[in-house]
Amino acid sequence: MKHSKLDVPATRQKVVRELATGKSQRAIGEEVGVSQAQVSRFASREDVRNLIDAEAMRLVEAVPDAVANMQTLVRELLTLPKKDHKNRELSYRATVKVLEASGILNTPNASPTIVNIVQQNNINTDPQLRRVVSKLLEKLTGSMPEPGETVYDDEDGY
Repeated sequence: MKHSKLDVPATRQKVVRELATGKSQRAIGEEVGVSQAQVSRFASREDVRNLIDAEAMRLVEAVPDAVANMQTLVRELLTLPKKDHKNRELSYRATVKVLEASGILNTPNASPTIVNIVQQNNINTDPQLRRVVSKLLEKLTGSMPEPGETVYDDEDGY
């Protein structure tokens, strides 16, 4: 009986963890030395699907702690001694990550949060979300609509 690299417990665990974080099957396959098709077949098995779901839940449960850690690092940047280079660097990186994720920092890549909202097309169907995104964009860009541009007009004026 032929064994796949995906049968090795350490590789199996790594692939499950990577799939739970949303990494592409192609990238995972290249990393562990199997084809994308093998990763796809592996990921579609019910037992593996349950492992992926459990790992994703562990990640979601860790989000509040991760947010709290980021908040602490960002807040500490202003109070850390100038000679504390390591913690200042960590705080700076945390600050940059928060600004990138929120779409405030101008980066070559779009904010994943904003992209997800737009891709889900919720902005066109949810008036509350439309108001929030409009207010956020107005705050961030300070720009006014161009003449002839469609403006959503509801009870809040957006």
